[in-house]
Amino acid sequence: MKLKSVIDTLDGVDEALKAAYTEKDGKFYLNVEGIDSHPEVVGLKKSLTTVRDEKKAADARAAAAEDRLAGLPDDFTVEEYNRLKDGGSGNVDQRLADQRARLEDAHKKSLDKVTGERDGLKAKLDRQYSDAALNAAIADAGIAAPFAPAVRAMLKEKVKVDYEGDEAIVTIENMPVTDHLKAWAGTEMGKHYVAAPGNGGGGSGGPGGAPHSNKDNPWSKEGFNLTKQTEIEISDPGKAAQLKAAAGK
Repeated sequence: MKLKSVIDTLDGVDEALKAAYTEKDGKFYLNVEGIDSHPEVVGLKKSLTTVRDEKKAADARAAAAEDRLAGLPDDFTVEEYNRLKDGGSGNVDQRLADQRARLEDAHKKSLDKVTGERDGLKAKLDRQYSDAALNAAIADAGIAAPFAPAVRAMLKEKVKVDYEGDEAIVTIENMPVTDHLKAWAGTEMGKHYVAAPGNGGGGSGGPGGAPHSNKDNPWSKEGFNLTKQTEIEISDPGKAAQLKAAAGK
């Protein structure tokens, strides 16, 4: 049986296979090891290489054109050569300026197109590496499943992807993502997101946590309060995540 890489719901998925999926933005993504060999990533790398080659070829063509023009007088163009050869006359300086403007405009448009395609492909590839590194780090650090989306949201803008040849180097504040997240999970704030034995996460009714009654929890049915939810979301995102988990959100 083949597993779908992206699904909208875990309904109908065998219980033994549900742990193989990670939720992100309302969808569930299959966790895959060896991201470099994933067909989509391989395809993106090939496309990025093609675009880079096209850019080099465009630059080479532009340089060759500039070399050909460099050997001619400043007031000379091919059109003017043909006109003068036929015995005509005209404004040589103006036609030369127009010719140069056309060449520069064509080169700029070609370069802009190739650069835009390259940057778009690189951004997509960066996201693939960033998401894969964060998912692996969250699992290695023992982050509780209910808090994983919140941790991912807090850290995804801090992830930096660099390349050494074809190898992706993924870091947060100059540290490998897994090392950074493990260090963060040991802090006073981060420890509340770590799964504790016997419960859904650190601080959610287990040792070291602060239990909350349902009526004190603005996400629970008994204590539902949108105003308090907003206040806690703004002032203490960690507490908000704990209360949501306790209310089964």
